[in-house]
Amino acid sequence: MDKKRFWKTFVVVFIIAFAANILTAYLWSLAFPNSPWSWDTTTTTAGMIALIVAYVQRHDGKIEADKKQDKVLNFLKEKGEITNDDVEKALGVSDATATRYLDYLQKQGLIVQIGKEGRFVKYRLK
Repeated sequence: MDKKRFWKTFVVVFIIAFAANILTAYLWSLAFPNSPWSWDTTTTTAGMIALIVAYVQRHDGKIEADKKQDKVLNFLKEKGEITNDDVEKALGVSDATATRYLDYLQKQGLIVQIGKEGRFVKYRLK
């Protein structure tokens, strides 16, 4: 995740956490007006931090895949025609991952498959 997007997400989640803390403390004071206990905002804050971490982890994987798919497109522009094995070697990924990248780019209409199946299949830019 790029820094600008991270900080934007952080600020939004921080504002939500801050509002949730204030609202929860207010509702606690209404529900238990004479209680010696007060609402501990640590739990709410910890929950919001967990949400940030989950969000970042989820989107980092997608962004990394997008970068590798961009590399596949650049590789295709250089070579003109590539195979699944070329993608594996160029990116250092497994056969299944290379296939997923190529299938995704094909579904997006960016590349076309030449050949039906097997090791003679090649890909070109559309």
